[in-house]
Amino acid sequence: MSHFRILGFGHAIVDLLAKASISTIHQHNIKHGGMTLIQPEQVTTLLDDLSVTVKAPGGSTANTIRYLANLGHNTGFIGGIGDDDNGLFFNESFLKARIQTPKPCYIRNDNTHFSVICITPESERSMATFINDNLAITPDMIPNDWLDVSEYIYIEAYLWNHTKSRNSILDMANHASSKGKKIILTLADSICIKQNLDALKSFCFDKASYVFANHEEICALMETDQIDEAKYKCKQKNNVTWVITEGKHGACVIKGMEYVHLPAVSVPKVIDKTGAGDFFAGGFIHGLLNNKSLLECGISGSKAAAKVIQQIGTSLPFKVNNLIQR
Repeated sequence: MSHFRILGFGHAIVDLLAKASISTIHQHNIKHGGMTLIQPEQVTTLLDDLSVTVKAPGGSTANTIRYLANLGHNTGFIGGIGDDDNGLFFNESFLKARIQTPKPCYIRNDNTHFSVICITPESERSMATFINDNLAITPDMIPNDWLDVSEYIYIEAYLWNHTKSRNSILDMANHASSKGKKIILTLADSICIKQNLDALKSFCFDKASYVFANHEEICALMETDQIDEAKYKCKQKNNVTWVITEGKHGACVIKGMEYVHLPAVSVPKVIDKTGAGDFFAGGFIHGLLNNKSLLECGISGSKAAAKVIQQIGTSLPFKVNNLIQR
């Protein structure tokens, strides 16, 4: 059994990226700058109004894990993958990146999750996403021996939207905690947080060692519309290291009374914000895995995010070993 630096849990999604006007996403009832769940039959009419330019493996956790794998870390991923064309495409990309996935995660005769990512002229991404409930994470997908040989466990909050996946994650987290594993949660989406508020607050406060969030997500979790109040509440939960990204205002890391501000990295032009938070998390965790300070981890995260927003999609030219000295 391999030793995993990090084991990720999330949706295995194939991203279909296309440029779109704001009027087009409104016409199709897609939330601007957020994620809207759709059914496969809705995609046909949506794609009639778009031209897909990039197909890429995606999903919040999957992006972060793939980034870390391409930086040379031994990684694993757990999430349901169908055997359709999208599933084969996703699987091939993970095999190339040497990411290990347990055999029970491969589901026969079913469709893989996918997301049509609409990139509007101001470089915002709005996602129309199909999540196949038949691909929920189940206990048989999670080998206890994989947990036992993992240093970090990484989870996306999207999984709380699906009862089977959520229950499997909670059982897994109890086992991982009993073994002294460090759990990282990325909050992923403000609507998801509001729909699962009590459960996610409990998990963040009681199980997580690190929580990643953006401005909207941390405010949703802390039940305030004031970012300063949200940060104050983070300081009170000093058993958690809070990592908060704020776009052009940079980011910060809060651990009790320790507060680290990270200015935004200047880039010539923002092309596409897809994956910015996922790659920030990947860069930050790359620092953790190399025993760097919170400041150095944050700088690594900022550089990773700055790199991915200068292109369409999340397939970076690797390896980017100058992000932080290993």
